[in-house]
Amino acid sequence: MDIHCEIRDLKGQTLWSKDFSTTVDGDASQQVGLVDWTTPDTPGVYLLRGIATARGRDLKIYNSTFINVTPKLFVHPVRLLIIGQKKYSYIPARMAEAVGLHVEVIDEYSVMQRLPELRDADQLRRKYDVVWLTSFDSFWKLLDDAEANGLKQAIRQGLGFIHTGGPGSFHGGFGKGACLDFTPLAEALPVAVRNRNDLVYAQPDVLAPSIPQPFPSIRDIRVVPGKEKDWGEQILMKNGLSGFNDVDLKPGSEALLTIFNRPLLVTGRYGQGRTVAFTGFTPEYQERHADWDPTIVSPYMLDQEFFSRPVTRGYFDLFMRMIAAAIGEKPATDYENLLAARDKPLFETLKDSPTTEITVPARLQGRAEGRKATLNLELHNAGKFARLVRIKAEWNGPEAKVPYLALFSDNYFDLLPGETRSVRLEAFLPEGHSGKVTGILVVEATNAAKKQIALELQGD
Repeated sequence: MDIHCEIRDLKGQTLWSKDFSTTVDGDASQQVGLVDWTTPDTPGVYLLRGIATARGRDLKIYNSTFINVTPKLFVHPVRLLIIGQKKYSYIPARMAEAVGLHVEVIDEYSVMQRLPELRDADQLRRKYDVVWLTSFDSFWKLLDDAEANGLKQAIRQGLGFIHTGGPGSFHGGFGKGACLDFTPLAEALPVAVRNRNDLVYAQPDVLAPSIPQPFPSIRDIRVVPGKEKDWGEQILMKNGLSGFNDVDLKPGSEALLTIFNRPLLVTGRYGQGRTVAFTGFTPEYQERHADWDPTIVSPYMLDQEFFSRPVTRGYFDLFMRMIAAAIGEKPATDYENLLAARDKPLFETLKDSPTTEITVPARLQGRAEGRKATLNLELHNAGKFARLVRIKAEWNGPEAKVPYLALFSDNYFDLLPGETRSVRLEAFLPEGHSGKVTGILVVEATNAAKKQIALELQGD
C-alpha cells in the first residue's frame, strides 16, 4: 500500500507532507515512517492526516488527528534546567514545555551522573538561561561545594535562578530537609534560609490528634502594596497553598507576595543574575494508573488538569511570571491570553468553526444487482473548514419494502476548504424485493446547513 501523510492548516494550506510505501500482511500492523515536523510559531489548529491506498484496489482509508499549537511565552528559544525529585520537577517541566521552553531535568534518576555538570559555570551559562531548583530531599548531601560554587558563579555572571518550596527546599524539615543553609548556594538566594525546620502548615479545622486529617489550604495570600499591577490577580489566592517554607527577606531583595505576612514570592539580584524564590510548596505529581491495567500510566495533560484541579491554573500563571522575572524579559504573549488559549477545549474550538457550504448533487440514482445497490456520492466543500460531515439515508415506504441496511464507506469526517470526498453507499434490499425505491440522503456538518439529495433505486 501507499501512504500519504500531510499536515495542513484549517485554511487548507499544506505545511508538510511525506509519502511512504510498504507491504503489510493481513491482520498485521507496522510502523512505516515518522512525522518530522516542527510546530510553527503561529498559534492555531493544524490537521495531521494519513491516507492509505491499497495498490490495485479501489480502497482508500483516511485517519486524522488535530494538533493545537498554543502561544509561546517568548519569541526566542529559552533553555531551562530543572533540578528536583521527579514528583516535584515533573509538573514545572510540563508547564514550561507547554509554552515553548526547551527543558532538561535532573532528578533522582540522573542526579549522580549529571550534578557534576554544575561545577562548570561557563558551560552552565552557555547551555541554559535559567536553572530552577525545586524540592529535593536531603539535597545538601548530594550537592558538593564545587557544584554549589559552580552554580553560584554562573548566577553571579548572569544565569537566572529560581527556587521553589517544599519539604526538601530552603532548609526544609521532617527528615527531608534540603538544608541549603549548609551549602554555598544559599548566598545566591534572595531570602535568608533558617537553620531549623522551616515548614509551615495550616492548623486542621478540628483538633483531634487521634483522627488523621489533611492540612487545609492556606489562603492568607496577599500582594505587597504597589505590586498589584503585575501580581494582583493571583489565582492561588482563591485556592490557597498546602504549606510554605518560612524564610527571611534579604536586604536589597523585593517581596511581591506574602503568606501569613511572611515572604512568599521574592525577587532579587546576585551579581548579574536575577533570582526568584517562591516559598510555597511546589505542586506534587502523582502517577495515575489505568483502571484496567495498573502497569499503564495515564499521560499528564496540562489543559485537562486546569479543569480537574483548578489550582493548576494558579501555579501555571505564577510559574510563567517567575520564569519571565528570572530572565528579565516581558513575555511575547500576556499571561491572560496564555491561559485563555488553554481554557477552551479543542473540540469546542472546532465546533465553533465559521459557517461553510457543502456542495452536493441534486439526485442520485442506482440499480440493484441482486439485493444490493451501490451508489457513489461526491461532496465538495466550497467554503471554509467543515467539521464532522455526516450522511444518513431516509427511505420512503413501508419497512418491509425499503433497504434494511445502508453502509457508507466514510462518515463523520472533516473537509478542508476546496476539498472533495467520494463516499460509496451500499444499500441492502429485503428478499424478494422488486420495483423502485425512493428516499433522500441527508448531508450536514457541525458548521454547515443540512442538504437533501433525492435517492432512487431501481430493483431487478
